[in-house]
Amino acid sequence: MHPSALYRTSPAAILPWVGIFAALLLAPQITAASIGTALLWFNLFLGLLLALMGCRTTILTFGLSPLLLGTGLSLLRLLLPLDLGWAWVVESRLLLPALRQLLGMEVFTLGGTSVSLLALLLPLWAIGSLVLLGCFLLTRLRFTRFARRLPPLKDPHIHALCRRVTGRDLPLCRSHGGSPFIFGLTVPTLVLPDYPYTDAQLDRILRHEWQHHLGRDSWISLLLDLLCALLWWDPLLWLLRRRSRCVLELRCDFGVLRTLDNEGRTDYYDIILQTARMAHAHKGHPHAFRLAAPPIVERFELGLDFARIERQSARYARLLHLAILLCWLLSYMVVFRAGTPLWI
Repeated sequence: MHPSALYRTSPAAILPWVGIFAALLLAPQITAASIGTALLWFNLFLGLLLALMGCRTTILTFGLSPLLLGTGLSLLRLLLPLDLGWAWVVESRLLLPALRQLLGMEVFTLGGTSVSLLALLLPLWAIGSLVLLGCFLLTRLRFTRFARRLPPLKDPHIHALCRRVTGRDLPLCRSHGGSPFIFGLTVPTLVLPDYPYTDAQLDRILRHEWQHHLGRDSWISLLLDLLCALLWWDPLLWLLRRRSRCVLELRCDFGVLRTLDNEGRTDYYDIILQTARMAHAHKGHPHAFRLAAPPIVERFELGLDFARIERQSARYARLLHLAILLCWLLSYMVVFRAGTPLWI
């Protein structure tokens, strides 16, 4: 249908769509069952995504975009635990009732008051979350303090290169050793090590680091840290936090490779190898081993197949995008609840 035909559609044909959107806006509510369902779907999606992330064939065939889309929708499914009201209710008569009975089981009696397992686990959950939040906050504060103490880089030529790549004047700092990095949630600051880079090499480095900012990688890292602190007992979330760094690093590599020809791509990986060797000599540097994730060998192998990845992902990625989106939408049509136990 041509877009102009929408203006000729009768009101009677539009009313059902209005009703659907109204139901989606008015009916959703958050219940204990919807939160449990969201956790279940989140871990199911996460397990599948982690399996795909660990498979090199997946990236070679579909590229990185389906993995990024799946990760984003999985996190959105966790953060939006909605019960649409008209969803299909699946009553569990074995697992969920057994879990509810286990959590309600009396562990001990304190002052004549019965203390259940759930009442014992909730404080432990809260303490673990607070401890991890403190650890993450302390780590970020230490790193920010270290970065803020770095001397500013005043070379006008490098500032001109940065302006050409990013389109703006960014604060630049110089570090003794380590690897290049960008930090700052709102105002990005670029840190460049004091290595003898050429202008062409600096151009590649600046493009890579700017991809981190354009992709909001700092915000993604912060979100995953907060979720890991909140749901510290979920091992799949920790695996996602670790593996997502590899995927985001590869995404930045691919973003730079799209702007280069074959010779430029070879030079790009020469820069990575050169930087890794020089950073290896500064093991005590807080940012010395960021290039180790993902492993350099994996980055090189996928980079050499970049043309093939771009060609194949253009054919097949959209189908996987559609499948992931449909699975995410269908997950809202099922709600799991504890029913009458089989043993009653």
